[in-house]
Amino acid sequence: MEGTRGEPRRTKSPRRTTSVGSEDETEFVEEESLLEYALFWAVHETNISKVMALLERDGININWQNKAVGNKTALHVAVEKDNTTLVALLLGRG
Repeated sequence: MEGTRGEPRRTKSPRRTTSVGSEDETEFVEEESLLEYALFWAVHETNISKVMALLERDGININWQNKAVGNKTALHVAVEKDNTTLVALLLGRG
């Protein structure tokens, strides 16, 4: 789909999210941030193999901030979890 100037149209996709310490909520995530959203939750779930696979993707923004949880990045979550492996992976990519 294209916008009025031949640019890709930005659309939003509904995603069901659960943030730590809050009730379930529905959040809308721009399609261009779906990889970043997946990275954030892979770190949250401590899924190292998924994190590694996502970090290999071209164009992924590891500094993406999740507005649903106070603009935290995947690195914030890795540090909060005190997971040095995830921290090293994220810093190595950034």
